[in-house]
Amino acid sequence: MKVRKGNNFMENMKVLAIKIDEELQKKIKYHLLEHNITLKDYVTGLIKDNLEKNMKQNKQKEKISEETKESTLEKKQISEIKEEIKKVVENETEKIKVNETLKENKKEETKETSSKETTDKKENKTTIENNKQKDIKKLNDENNKEKSSKKENNIKVTADFLKELKQEKTKRDLEKKLSKNKLKEEEEEFE
Repeated sequence: MKVRKGNNFMENMKVLAIKIDEELQKKIKYHLLEHNITLKDYVTGLIKDNLEKNMKQNKQKEKISEETKESTLEKKQISEIKEEIKKVVENETEKIKVNETLKENKKEETKETSSKETTDKKENKTTIENNKQKDIKKLNDENNKEKSSKKENNIKVTADFLKELKQEKTKRDLEKKLSKNKLKEEEEEFE
């Protein structure tokens, strides 16, 4: 829409009419004279400033909202990782208990074999050895399953936790060696 005003063409101009208090009108006129600007420039400037201010505030709100979402997501991931680590620790604790039970069973079996004849001892020793190998295999299978599940879940394990696992493995290895040495000593005693 083109409106001719004097020698100038004004394109896409709209009229904005408002009713205001007489006292406010006087203050506005005084301000306009004081700053040597037109009413049109003054009002359009105020509107533009307000729109820009609102746009900045909206952008800040969106940014804060995104940061809050990211923070919530990070907290959730940390919580999930803590839960996974807790499960791993519980599994390792259970394995230790199983190992202790196995040790006690082996001690009892060793006591029983010492009271029987030599041939029975050899048969029992073979059975114990087979059971031990099965238990070891079972533990190794569980460890392997656990390791593969850790890799699949990409769990971040702390250095202290890794040290504990290494100590437990070393402990198990020592226990295996000790039990083998006991079996050898028993064989030597009966021979």
